[in-house]
Amino acid sequence: MRCEARISLVHPAAHKERNVTIMELDCLVCEECLKDRIAAIRASNILNLGYFSLPQIRLALRYLHGYLREGGCLVVSRNHDQPDGELENGSVWLKERNGFRWIRDFGAGSEIRPVVDDLLLG
Repeated sequence: MRCEARISLVHPAAHKERNVTIMELDCLVCEECLKDRIAAIRASNILNLGYFSLPQIRLALRYLHGYLREGGCLVVSRNHDQPDGELENGSVWLKERNGFRWIRDFGAGSEIRPVVDDLLLG
C-alpha cells in the first residue's frame, strides 16, 4: 500500500508566528544568505552518526555555526523509542567566535556532543 499523504513536521502554531521562519535545508550545502542571521537552530533527528560520517557532521556544524548570530542557540537532539513512549536526548550550545559553548544536556545528551565540544573554527 502506498501512502500519498504529507505530514507536517512543524507545529501549526509556528506557522502563525510572524517572527518564526520555517525553512528546509540540506545541512551539507552552505547557504551564504543565512550567514549571521539566525537566533536559534534546532536539529532534531538529523545530525547523528546513523545518517552522517564524522567529517560530514563537522561540515554541517561549521555551516550551522556560520548561520547563527553571536550568542545564538544550537539544539541537537534525537528521539529514541521506549516501551512507554519516546525519549528525547539532546544538548544545547551557544555560539561563540571559534566554536560552541555547551550549556546543558537533556535526557542522555546528544550523541554528537563530543564532536560539537571539540569543534574549533578559525
